[in-house]
Amino acid sequence: MRIVQLLVLLPLFFVIPSQLAAKTIQANASGNWNDGSTWKGGKVPTSSDDVEINGFQVTLNGNYTIKSLSIDDDNVLNPSSLTIAFGSSITCTGLVELKTDEGAGSSGTVLNVFGTLNANGGISINNQSSQVVGLILGSTNTINIGSNNFGGTINTTSFSAINVNTLLGNPADVNIVNLRNGVLAINGEFSLGDASAPLNAFYNKLYLDDSGIYAGLQKQIRYAGQNGLGISQGAISGISVTENSNYQFVYTGDLEQDFLVDNVLYTHVIVDKTGGTLNIENNLPSASFLNSITVKGGSSVTFYKSDANFDALEEANSFIVEANGRIIITGEAFATALPSKSVCNFDQQAIVEYSVPSAEASGEIFKESFDYPQVELTGMGTKLYSASSQNVNGAGTTVRNISLIEGTWSIAGGKSLKLIDEVGSGGISLEASTTLDLLGDFQDIQAHWNIDRENTFRYAGVSPQVVYDLYDENGDKMPYGILAFVSPGESVVRVVEPNKNIWIANELRLGDLTTTQLEDNALITLKSDINFTAFVAPVAPTAEIIYGSNAAFEVEKYLPLPYVAYRDVSSPIKNTKLSSWQNAGIRLVGFPGSVNPNAVRVSATRYDETVQGNLNIGFYNATDISNPIFEFGAGNVIEKSVFRVLDGNNANLDYFVTLKDRGELRTGEQNFKITYSITEGEQTQFKKANDGWNQLGNPYAAPLDWDLVVNDPENISWVQSNVLDPTVYIIAQVDRFQNDPNNPGYYGFYNSATGFSIVHDDIIPSYQGFWVKTYENNKQNVEFTLKVKEEHKATLQNSRYYKSNKNNLRAKNAINPDEDAVAMTIMQEGKGREKVWFHYWPGAKVGADTLYDVSKFGQPSPNAVAIDFVENGDPMNVWVNALPEKASRYEMPIYVQAPRPGNYAVSFSNLHVFTDRFPCAYLLDVVTGKTMDLAVDTLYEFTVTDSYVGNRFLMYFNQNIASKISKENAACFAEKGKMIFDLSDIDGEIDYSVNNVQTGQFIDQIKGQNLGVVTREYPAGQYLVRNNKGLLTCYSNTLRIDINQPLQVSADFTADNFNVEVGSPVSFTNQSSNGLTYVWNFDDGQISTEKNPVHIFETPGTFLVSLLTRGNNPECADEVSKEVTVAFTTGIAEFNNTKLSFSSTNGLLQVNGFQDMGPCAITIYNLTGQQLYRDDNYTGKSIQLNKNQVIIVKVQSDKGLWTYKLAL
Repeated sequence: MRIVQLLVLLPLFFVIPSQLAAKTIQANASGNWNDGSTWKGGKVPTSSDDVEINGFQVTLNGNYTIKSLSIDDDNVLNPSSLTIAFGSSITCTGLVELKTDEGAGSSGTVLNVFGTLNANGGISINNQSSQVVGLILGSTNTINIGSNNFGGTINTTSFSAINVNTLLGNPADVNIVNLRNGVLAINGEFSLGDASAPLNAFYNKLYLDDSGIYAGLQKQIRYAGQNGLGISQGAISGISVTENSNYQFVYTGDLEQDFLVDNVLYTHVIVDKTGGTLNIENNLPSASFLNSITVKGGSSVTFYKSDANFDALEEANSFIVEANGRIIITGEAFATALPSKSVCNFDQQAIVEYSVPSAEASGEIFKESFDYPQVELTGMGTKLYSASSQNVNGAGTTVRNISLIEGTWSIAGGKSLKLIDEVGSGGISLEASTTLDLLGDFQDIQAHWNIDRENTFRYAGVSPQVVYDLYDENGDKMPYGILAFVSPGESVVRVVEPNKNIWIANELRLGDLTTTQLEDNALITLKSDINFTAFVAPVAPTAEIIYGSNAAFEVEKYLPLPYVAYRDVSSPIKNTKLSSWQNAGIRLVGFPGSVNPNAVRVSATRYDETVQGNLNIGFYNATDISNPIFEFGAGNVIEKSVFRVLDGNNANLDYFVTLKDRGELRTGEQNFKITYSITEGEQTQFKKANDGWNQLGNPYAAPLDWDLVVNDPENISWVQSNVLDPTVYIIAQVDRFQNDPNNPGYYGFYNSATGFSIVHDDIIPSYQGFWVKTYENNKQNVEFTLKVKEEHKATLQNSRYYKSNKNNLRAKNAINPDEDAVAMTIMQEGKGREKVWFHYWPGAKVGADTLYDVSKFGQPSPNAVAIDFVENGDPMNVWVNALPEKASRYEMPIYVQAPRPGNYAVSFSNLHVFTDRFPCAYLLDVVTGKTMDLAVDTLYEFTVTDSYVGNRFLMYFNQNIASKISKENAACFAEKGKMIFDLSDIDGEIDYSVNNVQTGQFIDQIKGQNLGVVTREYPAGQYLVRNNKGLLTCYSNTLRIDINQPLQVSADFTADNFNVEVGSPVSFTNQSSNGLTYVWNFDDGQISTEKNPVHIFETPGTFLVSLLTRGNNPECADEVSKEVTVAFTTGIAEFNNTKLSFSSTNGLLQVNGFQDMGPCAITIYNLTGQQLYRDDNYTGKSIQLNKNQVIIVKVQSDKGLWTYKLAL
């Protein structure tokens, strides 16, 4: 309740600012609403106004909208009231409030609604002393709805509420909502009394009385119970009403509601909901029901618990459920939810629903002596019609119709079930994906049936049980969907009574320890039509079938026959003869007993693998209409099981017949004789292509899964020894793809090893003949037994087995021809004649591969246009060529058979499968020499002037291995470079040779498998790499690689003088070859990076001067060293032209006359050669030295070098 109040209050808080700005209109006098003199200021209120009526009586005629309405006595003696006249209306977008002060002399407030009040902001009968907006409490406030003559209406919106509360005042102060005549429509919350402070119901009342002038008038409370946010608000609480007989309490709205109101005498309760349900969850011990409870059509009432019903339901005169009204019984309410049938008045089309939602739960039904109308059983749990349930036998408990919508319905043994058969009722409907468990036999079953083909009807009781023959409401036979015979853990019998015919539309399941007993003339029919073919699931090993006199299974097969074409047909019934098919409508001709024995062409043939020569020679004709479909050899091994039948109607693409083989059902393990008979002189693949073809028939009334057959431990060894091909061929289909009548689909195949399938997948339909291919064993004939078992049946939900372009049942990681394989088609005059495929597969071989390739069905006719792959010069005769997954290249010769002159073409699709990996892809026409880039073009056209039979094309796919071979040049002169071969993703044998280009000399070989990355070192030079097993580039098997080396670096230098005096400059000249950088080391702690440096040695001695020269590669360098001798000379040469003079005092030396020599440098040594002073730009300053010593002074300028010896 508090949540509801909060939702009501929020809009009021939001509108407070606008309210402050709005104008308040107050009543000034009693009178009419539309009279300006009634209002202060003379203005009639409008939609933006708040209206107050205090101490006056106002009558409203017409239709008005205002913002809010307050009727307040404010301690005045005159009562305050508003009367809305009949036919008039007022809409309040805000709150409607009746409030009375607690002071003495209060006369109360009155709101008379004879027309319509739309209270969009809620209604509050309140007391001014409370400060909570919208919940203010008051006393002696009255709302009167309707009168003796007029029916009034109050409507509240989903956001609004009607709150009636009183503080602890005296008992005379009450708030009253008096519904006299009309409707109180509540879309929000209706509350009388505060849940947190319960009050005596005397204080706040909802009067729905039937006294005085109001007697006989209809009163209706309509409660939707939701707010504007779509949140359920629960039920009305705190109602106190007087006894009457004419008011209606209506639950409406489109969400679920809970019926919670107790302590109320209800007269007429009506459930009229547009959605959701009215939930009965709590016990209501003090509620009373005087007259009727009505559930309108389309409405629902749900009972949840055994004690959460209308306790006083029995007191009602009638419990009415109209047509399509629904009572839902769920949870624990199965036992006591409904009153006795004397009280209930249910329309024939009313619904009682028993719901057990949890799959692990169960609940009893039919426990009351009750007349049920329509019964629906829902929820994934089990609905029990057990020994303790009331028998539905037309006496104590009756039912018109029962529908199992969900879950399981379990029926105990000995239960009666007799349905009332009136106006098309009296039926049992079993919906899809439901299960009916019948644990015994009905004592009395009278019903018609409507069973979905996906329903499971389980006979699961103790022995014996009679299998019922079902009929619909029109008396027509009704098939079971899934009929299952199940044992409770002991041997049991399921009986089909004499002369009964049981139909099955989907599946028959014969479980362990069950015996199916068909009494005399009894029949079980597996139905078939254009959409579905019923089948028998894997029969349990301990299951048994007993046939009485002339008892049988009848297995139907819808056989579409558009166009005259061949069908390979078998039979699941023992001892079936050709006559059965002729009786079903197949037109057989050309042999005794057929419809036209003298026809030139025989329309029924079968195949003998042991006949030598072309494959077609192995077919031989039927000899009589009594020929059996199955023929057996020693040890009951099946030798023949198929006839190839020619029939059809070219003029009627909808033409079909339905085969109806009747007799004992073939079950259990079946053993087929498989042979390979070598044709004399057999040499080529074409000749081998005609041998080893075995024609088998599906022995069961069920589809076979070829994956299960060929991978059975007792069969797979023949595949592993390369004797049995894992491909199944369906050459002439009994099922046709209905949406593609122009594609007869004469052949289809499925390779179990790769999942590659065309037209057919791994499913072999019932009645279908199929072919398997065998191979010689060391050039010896082969004979073995292929075992087909019950567990090899395809256990599918849907039994329609037509060819599928989508191949939805492919094995995991299977090849999808539309995405994973390249298709190559040869065309003649623009029309496709034959298509073959090639694709990658791990472990496959480039040549013929019995495991992963798919052989063609025999050798192509010499007159046929054909295309093929070639191995060892001969056509491989395959439709599908699986190639190794990691080969570095593929070179495929292509065989063409073009027997007539004309325009031909070869087209490709899905080439990206190979070109994405092999950028070098092209087709070479070996006749014309023309090539086509397969990475660009997909159609190659050529002309045949006469005929052409032989190898016509070479198809190349190459990885361009040149991109995987790299080099590293020699780092330095005379060192070796490298070749790097990345062979990581190249499978198979690798054989590369490396030769010198100039001399042709063999240098190296890279050979082996799984080599990874190989690195070899070679001296600088020109090399030719050759792939001895294929190409290296797109068009060549050789690749030239030059390993280069840098120029030789040689260091050398000279100097202008290698014998110098201390302080004399030496000029060095760089004579290096191919150097780029230089480092000089003068052996005196000084270095230089100049190319031709000048250096001065400051001390005497012998210095080893070195030069380090580097070329392009810094690691490639050469170094040379030479000696320079530096001497210290004390002798003084005579120079007459010098004007220099020296003077000294106490060691302070002054040089005179240097100005005439120009810029000069002065260096001073002692007699040991130690440098005492140096100035490279002497300017005449005095030089301080130690006195009492002899020094050598050297002066150098551009005019020469002078040396002086001085004593200080």
